[in-house]
Amino acid sequence: MSSHAPYIMPDGGRMGDVLKSERRKNSKKAEKTPGKQEQANLVTLWTARAKAEAERGHNISAQELAELRALESVGVRRRRRWFNEKQLRDAAGPLSASDMAALFNPVPFGAIHESPLQQIREDPGMAAVWDSFRNIDEDKEARVLQRWEEYNKEAARDTSTSSRVSTPAGIALQNWARVSKASRAALRKANVHSVLSLETQVLELFEQDDLTSPVTLSVEDAFGRMLVHGLAQFHGLASISNKSADCSVSVHLRDKNPLHSKQTDGSEITCTDILMALAEHGRLGLTHTRLGGFVRKNVHGLSSEAASESEWVIL
Repeated sequence: MSSHAPYIMPDGGRMGDVLKSERRKNSKKAEKTPGKQEQANLVTLWTARAKAEAERGHNISAQELAELRALESVGVRRRRRWFNEKQLRDAAGPLSASDMAALFNPVPFGAIHESPLQQIREDPGMAAVWDSFRNIDEDKEARVLQRWEEYNKEAARDTSTSSRVSTPAGIALQNWARVSKASRAALRKANVHSVLSLETQVLELFEQDDLTSPVTLSVEDAFGRMLVHGLAQFHGLASISNKSADCSVSVHLRDKNPLHSKQTDGSEITCTDILMALAEHGRLGLTHTRLGGFVRKNVHGLSSEAASESEWVIL
């Protein structure tokens, strides 16, 4: 009988070679993985050793002997798990009473620390305070919480207001708010250059060495005198109109508190600055942030030294 050609696999190799390689792989796996008989022999060895240690007087509990006998009928994984746990227990050593108690205590493992509230509750001297706290009237509690909320809002408002007023823009807006409504309307209606000319004359009072001596401005028309009075209110000055013998009317300006330091130095924002900022941001509303940005951009310029150092000059 003639021999047939060998079977060829799709990759071009012989089928006999493939079968031989599979047999080698299976034989290597069998060598690495112990069989059930070997595991059973290992358990038997452990059982015999445990009995020998028990006869010598070593501490081997009946539970461990029962576990060793039960391992003869379980699978490989459970045996390995039991052996691993036993090795960890032997390495850790026996637990003391304090160690066992720590295992059942809550985090952070140890004695429970009493909170201040628990200390007040357990203190006999604080019993009256604790009873009044538990039996508080609901209406009284609501009133206290409402007052506390109002206090927090007022404190936050005062903090934000003080931080805004401390800036040059905040101080300028505060000065603008004390100008009368009629004077503010007249200043916004007037020509900016006219207001600038009048404000320059008003500021001459602060350039004098003697602040007690008044400054007199000769203003013929009533609208101009209203502008001067508005500028005086802005800078915190006292102003009064007097009619002389020749029927000419002049406005006298004096400092309300000459003992204090000068209110206007080279770092204040003037009323003219506010009028120009209102002309640009009037519809949006003038805030201290917008006023400060306007003065830095239009009065100093973004690249100037004063803008970089947050300084201010009179326009």
